[in-house]
Amino acid sequence: QVTSVVASGLDMHVRRARNGTLNLTSMIPEITLDARFNVGELKLDKALVHLRDEAVSPAFESELRDIVVSVRGLSNTSDVPAQLKASLRAVPGGVVTQEGTLALTPLASTGTVAVEGLEPGHFNPYARDVVACDIVKGRVRLGARYVFKQEGEAVTLRIHDGVAAVSALALRRQNAAADFLRVDDIAVSGATLDLGARTLAVAAVSANDGHVEAMRDVRGVVDLCIPASRSV
Repeated sequence: QVTSVVASGLDMHVRRARNGTLNLTSMIPEITLDARFNVGELKLDKALVHLRDEAVSPAFESELRDIVVSVRGLSNTSDVPAQLKASLRAVPGGVVTQEGTLALTPLASTGTVAVEGLEPGHFNPYARDVVACDIVKGRVRLGARYVFKQEGEAVTLRIHDGVAAVSALALRRQNAAADFLRVDDIAVSGATLDLGARTLAVAAVSANDGHVEAMRDVRGVVDLCIPASRSV
């Protein structure tokens, strides 16, 4: 039985090498926790994590700032789930907030999650091997209610009231001088997802004031992100 655990001012560097290994792998020992425990309050605040990913080109760097995590009533014996609140600010990235419950036996969580001000253009290095275009600009807002549970190999994940909105979006083919797609606003609302049932439904999709240039390759396939040299 622990009444309170508080940590403040954590400063951590996380690096993924070119071969995909994390520096934390060799730093954190494998822990097997068989004992029962109850923690009244677990709190982390003013935490900072520096991220560097050298497995993509160019290397991606980011910082997770103002990390705050609060867990009340955490236990691996009680049927009552813990209350969980968390938030952070990613630079580049956006603000992430989460509030809900957390249970350990079995592992389960319910609640709401939101992302504000995400700028996907900063993550272009992760997409360049997949598509031949870059996100020049754009801001994303995401939000949803979720239910997660894992028992053995069985995983339950359901998402309700999902929303996604993109503003001032511009895409450009790599090495091109002009954007081939521009949209002022795109919004998806009322999204539901059931991983087990493999179902996805969306209540509404809207777009406002857009421009797109599509190209057809020599095989007759229309691909918005093919390099111009391959199009006809």
